[in-house]
Amino acid sequence: EALLRSGELLLAQGRIADSLRTLERFLNTATNSSVADVAWLAVGELRLRQADGALATNGASGTNGLSAAQEAFNTLLQRFPGSNLRGRASLGLGWSCWLAERFEEAGAAFAAAVNSLPPSVEQVQARFKLADVRTKLGDFTGALRGYQEVVSAGEAVPGTRSNLVEQALFQILQVDRKSTRLNSSHRT
Repeated sequence: EALLRSGELLLAQGRIADSLRTLERFLNTATNSSVADVAWLAVGELRLRQADGALATNGASGTNGLSAAQEAFNTLLQRFPGSNLRGRASLGLGWSCWLAERFEEAGAAFAAAVNSLPPSVEQVQARFKLADVRTKLGDFTGALRGYQEVVSAGEAVPGTRSNLVEQALFQILQVDRKSTRLNSSHRT
C-alpha cells in the first residue's frame, strides 16, 4: 500500500517515470494484492500517456510504450474479470490500439468499454471513438448511428455537451458527406 501511495505522490509531482517504476515494483512484490487492478490500470494509463507524447514528438519510438500500455490493460482484463475498472481498462486498450492504427482491435475494445462503463463522460468518449473506428473502416451507417448515440447520451451526461456532442454533430456532417460521395460514385 505504501508503494502504491508513493507512486501516486510521484505522479502528482509530474514524475511519470518514477511513478511507473514504483507501481511496477509494487506489482512485482504484491502480485495478489486486492488493489493490483488499480495499479495495472495506473501503469496502463501512464504508459499510454508516455507513448502518446513520444508518438507526437518522435513518431515510431512511441510504439514500444503502446505495447507496454496494451500489456498492462490486457493484464487487468484477464486477471481481474470482476474488477469494476474493466471499462476504463477497455477504454485505455481502445486508445492504445487506435494510436497503433489497429482499428479493428480498437473497435472491439471501445465496444467493450461502452458495455462496461456506467453512463459517464468516459462512456460517451468510448461511443465517440467507436464511431470514429467505424468511419475509418468505411462503415458509414454504423458511424452515423454511433455519433447519433453520442449526441443522445451526451444530452444526459454533464460535461459532454460542449466538446463531445458538438464534435459528434460535426462528424455526422462529415460522414454523411463521405457516404453521399461514395454512393454517387457507385451510381456512375
